[in-house]
Amino acid sequence: MNLLLQKIRSQFTSENERTSLVKKNIFFSMLLSGVNILSGLLLVPVSLEILGQEQYGVWLTIASLMMWLDFFDVGIGNGLRNKLGIAIANEENALARKYVSTTYTSVFFISVFIFLLAVLLSGIVSWGRLLNTSAASADELSFLFLFLIGFFSLKLLLRLITSILFAFQMSAWCDFINTSGKLTNLLLLILLSKTGTTGLVSVGLVFGFSSVVFHLIFSFFFFKGKFAFIAPSFKHVDFSLLRSLMGLGGKFFILQLSVVLLYSSNNFIISHLFSPAEVAPYYVSQSYFGVITMFFTIIVQPFWSASTDAMARQDQLWISRAVQKLLLIWLLVLTGIIIMVLLSSTVYKIWLKGELLVPMKLTIWMAIFTAVQTLSAVFVNFINGSGKIFVQMVYSIVGAFVNILCSFLLVRKFNLGPEAITISLVIYQSVGLAVVYYQFRKILSGTISGIWEW
Repeated sequence: MNLLLQKIRSQFTSENERTSLVKKNIFFSMLLSGVNILSGLLLVPVSLEILGQEQYGVWLTIASLMMWLDFFDVGIGNGLRNKLGIAIANEENALARKYVSTTYTSVFFISVFIFLLAVLLSGIVSWGRLLNTSAASADELSFLFLFLIGFFSLKLLLRLITSILFAFQMSAWCDFINTSGKLTNLLLLILLSKTGTTGLVSVGLVFGFSSVVFHLIFSFFFFKGKFAFIAPSFKHVDFSLLRSLMGLGGKFFILQLSVVLLYSSNNFIISHLFSPAEVAPYYVSQSYFGVITMFFTIIVQPFWSASTDAMARQDQLWISRAVQKLLLIWLLVLTGIIIMVLLSSTVYKIWLKGELLVPMKLTIWMAIFTAVQTLSAVFVNFINGSGKIFVQMVYSIVGAFVNILCSFLLVRKFNLGPEAITISLVIYQSVGLAVVYYQFRKILSGTISGIWEW
């Protein structure tokens, strides 16, 4: 036992500080991931029990639309993550506090604007027609959207604490905050099911509350403690820094917005082309392989801020070695994906208690997409850390719209089912993999130029 403990301890102390931080974050995030994954998987049958298949499909579509609001800080949060990381590496604490204060003030105004705009539009948009459903009344849907937008506008401000945690290479804390919210959501939904409470509004209330409560708690915790020296303050606001934050942050915003359009539009497309009930099998297959995506994200995520630090210190050798190790891990991930396909029918039966049928062809295409997506993530995180994301941004914008057109084409012209949406994603992600790999090689070799350097 002592030998085992010594080997574990040596993994965190034998290499440089950057590598040690990455390993600590991965280790503790892995411990949290079990709770996170179990909570996510249990949410599906509990939500199905409360809502039924059609209302659950409506809820999934609404929740995917709410994802858009996560990125309406116009990218300032990710701009803060990179700029703060550089300031910390250069020990410029005064500049770091200005970045934090300016970001919080700017996002506060954005959040207020979003909510006021939602209030103005709440009586205009016909959500029932847009979602192609009569499973909920117009008033119920209008109230639900307004309520959720209010909560997510607040979350937009409060989740900036995660950008700061990433900049300090403390990504495990971000996972802890998110896991706490997801677990709270699950426990409250179980309580609803036990009391016989049903309806979209009840689920929405629980979802909105659990999305923000822990971001609020840990914002106070860190700004009263470890991050007190960079706590946001009006007297440290410097709007001249916005150009710097939004120059990089604006690219991240466009990139993220296009990615959100790409993924959140899929539920809407399925609902519109088929029915809300068809969203559920797609989401289940996505959640099933999402276990793999989550594990791999936990591993690669700390390398974003670590690579920012490495590039600031001209440590290309560390980056090269890190990527080689990640590619070996990806081969294990690929093996896991293949095993999951073989076991999928059995797992679906146990997990969903026979209440939902997920076609095997949908499962296979989702597996292929997951394999390509996780491989791309190896290179994307290092490119994001470098801040050279213009090409990635342009490709994501074009790809988001091409994906929608391709999905419609596969359904209308080739008479494919919901798996058409996943096939379109595979095409998009495969071309994207070639693009990011090429750019990564140019960054690492020091031969990057032209638009690849923007």
